[in-house]
Amino acid sequence: QVFSQYQVEAACRAVWHRPAMAQVQIYYGSQTGTAECFSEEIAEEAAAQGIQCEVLDLLTFTPEVFAARKIVVLCVSTYGEGEPSDNAKNFDKWASDPRNDGALKGQRFTVMGLGDMNYSKFNNMGMSTD
Repeated sequence: QVFSQYQVEAACRAVWHRPAMAQVQIYYGSQTGTAECFSEEIAEEAAAQGIQCEVLDLLTFTPEVFAARKIVVLCVSTYGEGEPSDNAKNFDKWASDPRNDGALKGQRFTVMGLGDMNYSKFNNMGMSTD
């Protein structure tokens, strides 16, 4: 049997095509830039593995957009005595509100928390975000 070029190309696409993975959003909450730097490193490692991702400042957080994300990495720092960084305050307020329980149902996420062990509420933002 003789196959057309189109049939060969279609067969190759069917064999080699992997379903597209959802894009990963990496959000950071950072007071001094450390969480932002780690977020960029995570994005570089993901890209090296062929994973599409985007780094976003939590200052841009809106509940509707965030809830629509399928895969999220949160890299958050704790500031002062357990508070969120300035750019993560709106996110923290929303995430801490019990009325929003279940808003992220079906979302896959991980949290990378950063903090200074010299403070009594070390890594509080990471723990409360998780």
